[in-house]
Amino acid sequence: MDPQFYPPPPVQQPRLPIWVVGVWPRMKSMRRVLKGDGLLPTKMDSDGQAAPVQPADIREMKAYIDSHRPLTTPFDIVVDGQTLGMSNTQMADKLLPWVEAGATWWVEAQYGVGQDQVVARLLQGPPRLG
Repeated sequence: MDPQFYPPPPVQQPRLPIWVVGVWPRMKSMRRVLKGDGLLPTKMDSDGQAAPVQPADIREMKAYIDSHRPLTTPFDIVVDGQTLGMSNTQMADKLLPWVEAGATWWVEAQYGVGQDQVVARLLQGPPRLG
């Protein structure tokens, strides 16, 4: 291995987790997820169009993963959304259904917003459930 072309190995051991996009209910896509360390959920309706992922979808995806994944290593389910400007109570109300469905990570989606909004959200601190 020529170090000129390869970065050093990661410090994190055993390795960095690999989160895989899974399209529900597309089984070919979901079978790929079983080989990874986490799920980035997406959903398609019966017409093949993108549809919003809901906590009920996460519950179904988690049930599929739990019953089909042969690995016993930790597994994350990552959901995203926005909580900018919400009170702690509003954030908890928004996030709790996702947690109850099996989500383990929340990514604050700040796509297409201005720098001021991103800074404002950062200053709010992380969402709290209680």
